[in-house]
Amino acid sequence: MTMTVNWGKLFNEGRCKAYGVPWSEEELKLLTSKQATVDELREGIKHPEAAKEKNIFKDNPTKEEREESKEAKEEIEELEAEITLEEATKKFEEKENRPVPNNKKNDLEWIKSKL
Repeated sequence: MTMTVNWGKLFNEGRCKAYGVPWSEEELKLLTSKQATVDELREGIKHPEAAKEKNIFKDNPTKEEREESKEAKEEIEELEAEITLEEATKKFEEKENRPVPNNKKNDLEWIKSKL
């Protein structure tokens, strides 16, 4: 019986860089010391400075990302505020470009969940 390496399984588990390509010693050290993630190394990022240049670290968002996040939070706060069934229906129809389904016309929570 011949034994073969299951590269697909190794790749999915983060135990190799690609199909048939094991981690280099440098990459393995970064992984074991948790200085880099599997995805970062597969993208070719081996140093935190390079990761910051590519904006991989989520704790260092760009100005645009911060603004988008702020806008998204404001939208959520608006939606969580008390709105009437009519307002929710109108927003749903504007967003979805279709009317609220007949079986959901009086279900404010369902409409709000789709906004």
